[in-house]
Amino acid sequence: MIKTTASVIESRSPRRQNATQPPGNTFPTKTKHDTSSSARHTFLATKIAEILLISLLRRAQTHSLTPPISPFLLPWLPTPADTAPRAKQTLLRRLPHIKPRDLTVRAGLVLLHNWTSWSSLTLAHSVLAILYVGLLGIHEPEEWPRLFESPTEEYTLRRYWSKFWHRAPARTLRDYADWVGRKGLGVRKGGLGYRIRVALFVFAASGVIHAGMYRVLGFWCGWWEEMGWWMLNFGAILVEDLVCAVFGGMVGKRGSSDGPGWRLKLMGYVWVFAFQFWSLPKQSFSKAFCYP
Repeated sequence: MIKTTASVIESRSPRRQNATQPPGNTFPTKTKHDTSSSARHTFLATKIAEILLISLLRRAQTHSLTPPISPFLLPWLPTPADTAPRAKQTLLRRLPHIKPRDLTVRAGLVLLHNWTSWSSLTLAHSVLAILYVGLLGIHEPEEWPRLFESPTEEYTLRRYWSKFWHRAPARTLRDYADWVGRKGLGVRKGGLGYRIRVALFVFAASGVIHAGMYRVLGFWCGWWEEMGWWMLNFGAILVEDLVCAVFGGMVGKRGSSDGPGWRLKLMGYVWVFAFQFWSLPKQSFSKAFCYP
């Protein structure tokens, strides 16, 4: 009886069953480790491709900006004559005296500002991701999501900062803003007033951080203009929210996947570009007086 029972148990064991099955009917199952390893390899390959592509594009950019410069690029590149006069920082007050070169330089500044910031931060993000996920192995790929989203999301200034642009310090700054509001100012969490105060704190702190960064890099001027530019973004978003609330349809309902139509999106892209076209020289041209 004991021998019979042992024979039944052995015949039902996975090892015995696999041994009796034809080789063609055995299919190895994919383990969690295999899936994780495959995802890690795909992630690392993607990051390496990003580094190579961005490095090549930045190298091409560097070569295009060194003599002899392409005649096509000359109208778009600012020179000391374009940036040094403080009057060049303004636009609306100079409308009667605006020259075509003033417009092309501002347009080039918008493109260069976004490309340089995006490429530099994405490059650093990819290098660190490879270090922590691939070389050290202390992080998983899910812990390194994309730093920037698609530029097609930036059809309002609010979406430019909340959807497209990176939000690396945003959560930390929001936590500090929440603490200052509740503990320091006695503001209750929730409501429009609370959200405005949190946004104000985040943009003001971002301005201080960026101004401090330029000070460390050796710029001895342009700090106030840097902080002022971040506050201009905060004010512009308040106006934008008011316009959207009055006319509706621009950003769609919160929590809804239904967005505006392509005409409103096009208007939104033009608005975001126009705001940077007007405001970025106030931030960037001021540093031309004290470039280290």
